[in-house]
Amino acid sequence: MIRCTMTALLLAGALVPTGCDEGDAVLLDDDADTSADTAADSTTDEGGGADADADAGSEAAGGPWDLSFSGVGFSFHNGNRIEAAVIDAGDGTTVARSAATVTAGAFEFAWPGVLAAGHDFRVDYYIDYNRSGSCEPPPADHGWTMVVPAFVDDVSLTVTHSATFYAGVCASFPRTAFDLTLSGIGFGFHDGQTMNAALVDLADGSVVDRLVATVAAGAFELAWPGELQAGRDYRVDYYADYNGNGTCDAPPADHGWTVDVPPFSDDVTLGVTHSTTFFSGVCASF
Repeated sequence: MIRCTMTALLLAGALVPTGCDEGDAVLLDDDADTSADTAADSTTDEGGGADADADAGSEAAGGPWDLSFSGVGFSFHNGNRIEAAVIDAGDGTTVARSAATVTAGAFEFAWPGVLAAGHDFRVDYYIDYNRSGSCEPPPADHGWTMVVPAFVDDVSLTVTHSATFYAGVCASFPRTAFDLTLSGIGFGFHDGQTMNAALVDLADGSVVDRLVATVAAGAFELAWPGELQAGRDYRVDYYADYNGNGTCDAPPADHGWTVDVPPFSDDVTLGVTHSTTFFSGVCASF
């Protein structure tokens, strides 16, 4: 019997012998088979690596991306507070909001991961030029807007000072704190006496702040700048130190009253007049 060694070729999933005649005893070339299998496996593995790379690239392409925003040439506003907000142009929502101080004519903000694929954005920003602590329409404060260009990566924007202001800038910086003024008239009976007032948070009954004034010509006025916080409810308890002992005593020893602060979206002034209907619980706030 003639023996030969077969070299196996892998074709369409089947081994096809080569190099032997019909009737020869065949010895399988194990090395050739192993090489073929290894090559096939290697090809499969390499394909898997390519798929992994493609997946990683796809994830990177989808974001989100970072936004950096800086300004130069703002020396006119050195020491002023600047506030900036990233706005989703699609629905007007505020994505991020930050504040800084202009120093050496410059400022810089960084918002990691705020830019989402498929969305358009702008940056609204203003300088508290009149130092009121809140945004007021130009020219009282100076405000601008900047469109974020189309992006497929992180974005860095740089702006320079301009005297062309954006009139609608304050819509992106709604006030959250408001002033309260309590003004009384018709209190001539208490001229020269001390009027004490307490701003009370109705949620927990805590006293936000207490103020004191002297009644003169039947009138008094007390002011709490920026003490009213949006979304909260308040009242003012107040009393005249009628017996002059320097402490709050329940009426009628002292004369005390209370008044609710109405719902607000702006500064509030409460006007009160003297009344002989006293609030018996007034001293709890003092």
